[in-house]
Amino acid sequence: MGPRGYSAEDTVQEQEQRQRELREKLAQAKIHNVQGLQDPDAIFGPVPDFIETRGPVKRLFFSIYDNLGTLLVINFFTFLCTLPLIYVLVMIVSTARSKSPVFLLPLLVLGLVAPPAWAAASSYCAKVVEEQMRSVGEFWQDYRRFALKAIVLAIGQWLIGAVLFYATGWYLGQAAVVTKVIGLVSLYALVFWAMAGLYVWPLMVRGYSWRLILRNAGVLVIAAPLRSAIILILLLIFSVILTVTGIGLAALLFGLWAMLPNQALVLTRERLEKRASSRTQQTSHT
Repeated sequence: MGPRGYSAEDTVQEQEQRQRELREKLAQAKIHNVQGLQDPDAIFGPVPDFIETRGPVKRLFFSIYDNLGTLLVINFFTFLCTLPLIYVLVMIVSTARSKSPVFLLPLLVLGLVAPPAWAAASSYCAKVVEEQMRSVGEFWQDYRRFALKAIVLAIGQWLIGAVLFYATGWYLGQAAVVTKVIGLVSLYALVFWAMAGLYVWPLMVRGYSWRLILRNAGVLVIAAPLRSAIILILLLIFSVILTVTGIGLAALLFGLWAMLPNQALVLTRERLEKRASSRTQQTSHT
């Protein structure tokens, strides 16, 4: 609880309410501007209010295409911060065949410089999809602001994923039917956790508490499972292609992982808001 008796959840709900009110005010402002242009003494004629007609696929594509230049810069910053982690992982994999790479595990501490960069990239892309003012220079401010929380999130996300992956392989490798059933349940949990992992970073940079991050990530996956699965598969395919090419890793990979989940979050949130609005209208009519 905060010093005035408000919980973190209340604070986030107030922020969401303010964002909804801001979007409504912007829509009303557009309408008033158009009405003002209908004055016979006005120089310009009326301009129709903007209505989003692009489908989800086009919005996902153009969110990258329209911001490609800044995404390249953000991606390069993130790549530089992730280089130590990439180097340590490559060393571990390369020495795994000849000898035990346990002595290299302490070097993973060097990789802790990477998660704050992932958070900063996600924060920049969140501002893009929310149509907020932003600048590339804010990347390093967000890097410092989200440093601790990003490290905790990355460690927790990868530890849970590793446990689920190991449990899935172990249970499915047993001969008993019961263990195979448990393995299938663990596999489902692993896939669900991977799809929820798309949204934990966009939710984290929006200021949600840990409980709300996990809850809302699950809600977003349940609300749009097909979209979440498609985006995850596309990101994995692009990761392989861009990593193999080499230059793609430094040019675009991290930008894709930051932008697409943020855009998917906005698309799914809009769907949920429309459903809630239609239900409210139906309730009021009845």
